[in-house]
Amino acid sequence: MNKIPRRLLALVIAPLAPAVLPVAFDHSFAIVAVAFSYLVFSCVGLPVVLALRHFQWLNIASLLLSGAVLGAVSFALFLDVLFGSSPSSVTDLRALLWGAGLGMSVAGSYGAIAGIRNLSAVRPCPKTLAR
Repeated sequence: MNKIPRRLLALVIAPLAPAVLPVAFDHSFAIVAVAFSYLVFSCVGLPVVLALRHFQWLNIASLLLSGAVLGAVSFALFLDVLFGSSPSSVTDLRALLWGAGLGMSVAGSYGAIAGIRNLSAVRPCPKTLAR
């Protein structure tokens, strides 16, 4: 039996993390949430992971921080596109906090499944130091 690489498994499973909450409330919304989660992860999240790995900054802290930022922005965009929400400071803050939490759930799931645990792996890339 062939062993599936952990990073490939993480790519498939991690974007499912935000769908856990909507499933508890509304099954039809969960399908939209999963589709949007995979879209954002594949178009934005994966390139961020690859960039962090390229610059040797890939660790759980940078992954969670990136997930929070990307999740907050994408969730606010998701709500705006899906519901046409009107801007309000209270609802915008809630959307950003929810999005940050959902983004961190994807990033944390990816990191746990892929085996990214160390906090001290952040070091400058030798290519950027040579410039």
